[in-house]
Amino acid sequence: MNDSASVARWLRVKANREAGWAVLGGVGLLLLGIVGVVLTLGIIYAVVWFGFEWIWPLSFPIRLLISLAIVVLLFVGNATTDREYLQSYSFSVGTASKKAVTFWVPRVGVVSNVNPIAPDSAHSYVKIVTDALYFGPRLVSDSVGLFLKANRLRRLDVDGCSAVIARLLARDRRVSFTELAESLPGIRAEKIFPQLRDLEGILFLSSDPPGMSLGTELRRELTEALAVRRNRI
Repeated sequence: MNDSASVARWLRVKANREAGWAVLGGVGLLLLGIVGVVLTLGIIYAVVWFGFEWIWPLSFPIRLLISLAIVVLLFVGNATTDREYLQSYSFSVGTASKKAVTFWVPRVGVVSNVNPIAPDSAHSYVKIVTDALYFGPRLVSDSVGLFLKANRLRRLDVDGCSAVIARLLARDRRVSFTELAESLPGIRAEKIFPQLRDLEGILFLSSDPPGMSLGTELRRELTEALAVRRNRI
């Protein structure tokens, strides 16, 4: 049995296993996300109730519709906002030191030298609150991503992917995309390469020349699996 065929047998097992873990993870995140969304809905409903009751009393259905509309907007915002931007903060301090610190003052409590009304500090606080409100929608979104990943793994082109992995295993270094495509003319590179992103341990390297390599753990796992199969033959 050649290495490509052995890799294909190993890959079927690995893809099915990772798809199963993705489904389990997706279910877990979905359940947590639903809890988070319900809690967020309750908080928003309370804010709408107490915020408008003394100005313009609203009926229960209207308060609920407003709250649900805000939750929908949170899902939209979570899908369209860059997480790295949302979780990057900048604070201005009101002391000579440029470092933000917090400390305990007896009979007062925890105090900080952060200037809360500075534009960047106020903006950071808004991002912190927004990030907290995105907690439920983010978990739901991540669960959908895991379900989609599981579906892609089950539809994996095992033959094409195993041919690429076997070539990477034979090289103890990165292999450029160009070299892979030229050395494996029988595969559709534009289809196979993206599928490999769903497999743990396949490293996509963007530095020149861009290409792929096997991670240390994956290389050892695959080498051991192939050795066991050879011993059985």
